[in-house]
Amino acid sequence: MLLREARTSTGAEAETIRSLLKPYLSELHSLTRTDESVPSADYPYLPLYWSEAGRSAFIFAEGDNVVGFALIRGPESTETGTWEMSEFYICPSARDRGVGQAAAVEVWRRFPGAWEVEVSRANRRAVSFWSRAIHRATGEPPGKPVPAQQDVGRLVFRFTVPKPPN
Repeated sequence: MLLREARTSTGAEAETIRSLLKPYLSELHSLTRTDESVPSADYPYLPLYWSEAGRSAFIFAEGDNVVGFALIRGPESTETGTWEMSEFYICPSARDRGVGQAAAVEVWRRFPGAWEVEVSRANRRAVSFWSRAIHRATGEPPGKPVPAQQDVGRLVFRFTVPKPPN
């Protein structure tokens, strides 16, 4: 698994993330089961990942094949002292092979400390995925996710990724 940080809002890495946003947002939208139109790939927060302190964008690849992305916010951005996995996507063709877990763990180990991951309560597959990934990263079964304060339809996992031994 190759983890590349997309450091500028222009260039191939930023375009790769932009191109993956449409299927990601469409998939999220399908989980909400609303009659609203499918959102476009116009993700209003994306430019902030290159202009606001504490935000980072990453691309995941296996060899030459891009398999997903992550957008994270650090304590400077969240102002809560925790890291946040804001957006995370693995292409369907790369799922069910451990790629997503490996990618999440790689991000978390790069930034040890307190983390939060929010997930739709209705997305049982995602709840199970995050439980397994957190266990893999921390070596401990995750605590039970709690309802999000702003949205009762969402659950929040809170956990701490240990610093690697010296």
